[in-house]
Amino acid sequence: MVSSQELGLYVPLIIYTVTLAIELVSVFLVYRQRATAYPSVRTSLLSVYVISILILLLEYVRLFLQSPTNPVSVSYMKIYAATGLSLLFLVVILLTLAALAIYLRPKQGGNFGDLFKDILNNKREGIIFFAYVALVLGTAVYIDLFEPYTITPVHDLFKNQIYAVTYAPAAFALLAAILVFFLVYPVPLFFLTARKITNDQVKRNLMILPLCWIGIGVDLLLVEGYLSSLKISASPIVYLVWGGLFSITAVVFSNASTVSSFFDVSVRSSSTTATQVGASAKPFSERLGRNQDLALLGNSILLEVDPSIKYEDAIKDFAAELMSNSYVVFVFTSRFSPIFSALSGLKEVRFYLLSANVSYVKPTPNPYHMMIPQSDFAVILDAIQTTVERTQEQAPIAKVGFIFDNLSDMITNSDFDSSYKFLKRQNEAVNDPNVTKLFLLIKGAQDVKQVNLIKSVFPIQLGIDSTGLKREK
Repeated sequence: MVSSQELGLYVPLIIYTVTLAIELVSVFLVYRQRATAYPSVRTSLLSVYVISILILLLEYVRLFLQSPTNPVSVSYMKIYAATGLSLLFLVVILLTLAALAIYLRPKQGGNFGDLFKDILNNKREGIIFFAYVALVLGTAVYIDLFEPYTITPVHDLFKNQIYAVTYAPAAFALLAAILVFFLVYPVPLFFLTARKITNDQVKRNLMILPLCWIGIGVDLLLVEGYLSSLKISASPIVYLVWGGLFSITAVVFSNASTVSSFFDVSVRSSSTTATQVGASAKPFSERLGRNQDLALLGNSILLEVDPSIKYEDAIKDFAAELMSNSYVVFVFTSRFSPIFSALSGLKEVRFYLLSANVSYVKPTPNPYHMMIPQSDFAVILDAIQTTVERTQEQAPIAKVGFIFDNLSDMITNSDFDSSYKFLKRQNEAVNDPNVTKLFLLIKGAQDVKQVNLIKSVFPIQLGIDSTGLKREK
């Protein structure tokens, strides 16, 4: 039989353990997001999650030293008050930096060096940020030096009598000012940033982040502020809500960062492809023979492939040649396709992975992989247009290459009429000299009438079989 005293210990212990597990998952979600358009935000959030775990560990120790008759309790509570508050202040500053990083660089991100340059170059944001930092640091010094608080026994929600920190009115006013300032300055920056973002998915994620931070602030104000005034400690609930909201921010950041990284052109290296594929900068053009150059073919190409040969090597050469000419290459394919296997070895190639299990464009843990419905041509067409817009948003003269693997599977998974209409619409929607599209068609998979209709959409037609790659039109 568990006594009421033991139950009073076990329940908060379980809550803290669940919270710790949630925060460890949050650390993992953000840590694995190595490729991100917002490296300074990633570092800030990682630091916040680690600090949250340290604060939680302080609560663990307080839980086991909860008895007011324990002589160690009072000494520990002084350490708890100073250390816990300092860590909380650090969280506030890091979250403010994260908000500024996204606000000042909504599209291209940047590291901490870029962020502080932007803060210094932006007079208004610089004054507000450094004034806020001065308030936080001044409050920390004031509380550490003058100890404007008392350590008094209170009851927690589980009827245990434990020691808690009660701040003097002046100190409490400063703490409230810091928290209110956080709610009225860094948090709204996300809403302002969302207005600058054209991608709906990223915009939606940026709207969720501040809502979570508002929840954390209200949680601290109501529970720690109001209940503390009634001499009731609710720390387990505070940190459980805190951990839950931070886990949401981790998922949201992971998704927003993945979407942004998917279209990020700042990390391209024109020399990457040559070193990966070989000495030739035009491997696909060389397959076509003399007097043929991929750059002169046109921007909408049909390639009919013989499935009995290893045609994926030619597609790899096509992607490599585009990349050597500073194209950003996006591939529509399935995870089990030979095209996916062949092109996965090329750095910076981005994949739209066709799937029957999604109904919208969905980020994955890999920043260069996005899931997309295999038979919803409206979503695929929108993805093509969005890709061009997002890429050229960052670099107006950016060149974009698409590889579609393959039309035969698209027709099989839907129907010919829908596939044919999609081909015509994508040509009308994306007719840009800086955009090159290659569509694969499996030889023999469609009847002659269907093949002729498909070919009528493409001004440039190529074929590859056991004799090699050749131009047919």
